[in-house]
Amino acid sequence: MLGLIVAAGLAHRADGDHVATCLAESRAAAAAVGAPVLLAWADGIGFACDHADLASWSGAATARRLGMDGCETVLSGIARDSHTWPVPQRATETYREGAPATGIRLPATTLHCLGEFRLEIDGAAMDLAVLRPKSRTLLQVLAANHGQFVHRETLIEAVWPGVPADLGTHRLHVAASSIRRGLAAGGCDEQPLQRSGDAYRLRFEHCDLDRLTLKLEAWQRTSSLDDPSARVAAGLAVIEAYPGELLPEAGAAEWVLPERDRLCFQVSTVALETARVAQAAGRLADGVQAAQRCVSVDPLRDTAWKLLADLQRAQGDHTAAQVTLREYGRVAAALA
Repeated sequence: MLGLIVAAGLAHRADGDHVATCLAESRAAAAAVGAPVLLAWADGIGFACDHADLASWSGAATARRLGMDGCETVLSGIARDSHTWPVPQRATETYREGAPATGIRLPATTLHCLGEFRLEIDGAAMDLAVLRPKSRTLLQVLAANHGQFVHRETLIEAVWPGVPADLGTHRLHVAASSIRRGLAAGGCDEQPLQRSGDAYRLRFEHCDLDRLTLKLEAWQRTSSLDDPSARVAAGLAVIEAYPGELLPEAGAAEWVLPERDRLCFQVSTVALETARVAQAAGRLADGVQAAQRCVSVDPLRDTAWKLLADLQRAQGDHTAAQVTLREYGRVAAALA
């Protein structure tokens, strides 16, 4: 919170370079602890620094929903004072986490771990085939733990199980160096592979795992609200943020299965609950969407199949309901 207060003060003084740094640090801290109000304030301050008119600020509705009273008044003052900045000092146009506002735009990097393993640089997929198989596996293990430091022993056991400690450490160092070189050669200007003592972590500007985590936390917060619409909307946002299982190309590797199963269970649980809330609220189409996603993520949830058929019948689509029950019967028979 202190960083946002400082950023707001600097914005009034038209100190664009330092505002960008404060916003970068504040956004990273807010994202790390899952603080939506702080993230909304950071977004609003950054937008106000770049726009004289707040009419097009897409976060206004979110700010009101979060109870951020007086937010637009504060941001209007920031927009008024900062609109005289020279263009190269704009806070969000030059923003990158941890980087000063130099006026030089760095390429945006996005790591995808759900549904497929892909690294995008400015929207273009990087060719990860340049990495050797073990280096690629190491990259995947770190990706599955994005933003968290993973101890050397854990990494060695996952990638080179059973090898002596000295040999494993040597191979880890070699693979890590290979990853750094490969990412740099692929156009990744930042250095996302970081080391602290005997631990390593991978940290990109954007990662779909981080986005899913934030959506799950937002959905959890709606449990205390008497607001079915907010509950359904948050549930559908979780579903949209989960395009597929964690790192499918890793197969049945032991290091990925627990986290893959955990995410699958969380998302299917959210989908089922969203379908129930939508049914009670009379939002049949949303209920069908949520129930369909539940049975696709976790076909073993009997209640989801039955709920889906009920929702389809309530829509008047009895044919679809019969198809759903037949498919449910086929799945049940295969497990018998």
